[in-house]
Amino acid sequence: MGLIDRFLRKQKQEQLEKQAEKQQEAPKVLKSEEKPKKKTAKKATEDKETAPVKKAKVIKKKFQIETNDILIKPLITEKISDGAVLGKYAFMVSLDANKLSVKKAVSNLYNVKVQDVRMINVIGKSVRYGRYQGKRRDWKKALVTLAPGEKIEVYEGV
Repeated sequence: MGLIDRFLRKQKQEQLEKQAEKQQEAPKVLKSEEKPKKKTAKKATEDKETAPVKKAKVIKKKFQIETNDILIKPLITEKISDGAVLGKYAFMVSLDANKLSVKKAVSNLYNVKVQDVRMINVIGKSVRYGRYQGKRRDWKKALVTLAPGEKIEVYEGV
C-alpha cells in the first residue's frame, strides 16, 4: 500500500499548489466610480474574440470510480512473479472495475503504458469453522500486460 500512499500524497501536493496559484491571482475590483459600460453589438463580439477563454468546469461522472477505489492491492505469488519477467502483473481490483478503468488506474499510478488487461472473477471458497459453515467473499483479479520495456516496482518491500 506504500505505492498508493505515495501517489495520494503527490496528488494532494499538486492540489495545494494549484490552490496557492489561484490565491495569488487577485481578482480585479471595480471602484464605485468605475462602472462597466454597456457594450454595443460590435464591441461585444470584439471582446469575445480578444477575451481569454474560460476553462470549462470539469463535471465528474455520476458513477466514476477513483484510482484508489479500483486497485486494491498487487498480488504477489510465485506464478505471478515469474510472469513479471514477461511484463505481466496481477492486481486485486474492486468488483465494479472493468478493463478500461483498470488500464487507466495502472497507467496513472505507475506511469507505464498498459498493453492488455484480462479480468478474472474469483469465486470465494466455502469454508467451515467447526460446525459453522460459511463462504469467503468473491473478488476480482486483473492480469495486466505492459508494453515492451516497461516495468513496475511491485516487489520493493518484499
